[in-house]
Amino acid sequence: MTLARGTVIFVVDSDSGALKAVPRNLEAFGFTVHLVNHRAGVVDEVRRLKPDIVLLDLALPDASGLEVLAHIREVSDAQVIVVSALTDERSIFTTLRSGADDYLARPFTIGELQVRIQVALWHAGKRTLEPVLRAGSLRMDFGSHQVTVNGEPIHLTPHEFKLCRLLIEQLDLVVTPQTILSTVWGKDWETHFHLVRLYVSQLRAKLGSDVHIVNLPGVGYRLVAPCNPVETAAHIA
Repeated sequence: MTLARGTVIFVVDSDSGALKAVPRNLEAFGFTVHLVNHRAGVVDEVRRLKPDIVLLDLALPDASGLEVLAHIREVSDAQVIVVSALTDERSIFTTLRSGADDYLARPFTIGELQVRIQVALWHAGKRTLEPVLRAGSLRMDFGSHQVTVNGEPIHLTPHEFKLCRLLIEQLDLVVTPQTILSTVWGKDWETHFHLVRLYVSQLRAKLGSDVHIVNLPGVGYRLVAPCNPVETAAHIA
């Protein structure tokens, strides 16, 4: 069983809002997605669909996003991930205090959203679902500690597995060498940059040419999301 299977996501957004491209991307990962683009009917639909997760854009045309959040909280204990262009501390604090479980600032990537959804499911107690992440032909199953490319098993050492996990969790985002060292080896290793170069090279060789790990000299490394009709718009404005 994958993480996505059986997971219902309810998207509350305006017709031309920030989340308009989200449903088709999430459905490609295997989630069941329902979209409502106005305030009316939100509560009834949440009652009927019993979603695991609600993605709520605060910028609704006919209501305050916080007002909609309050109504959702009256009828559901679903994990609510609020999406907003506001990044100031007060807005985030007010939203979380009003009942949101997470706050996702725009712009964001589909990879980041997928990770946030996984965390939300774990917080909701869905630990019977195996955490699985995919990036094109690359598939990582954290529950069974298995990695495959195009369905073929890939043997990774513990440090290679940690590196691969970090890159896929930050899909399409740049990860600095310092972050890699502290995450994979620990803070005592933050100056051993030769390890990053060595292990990225080893990981590339094992994963093959279908998996693209980009080096941005002087900045870091990025696992590139596959370019297909579903995932070409990796950044959601």
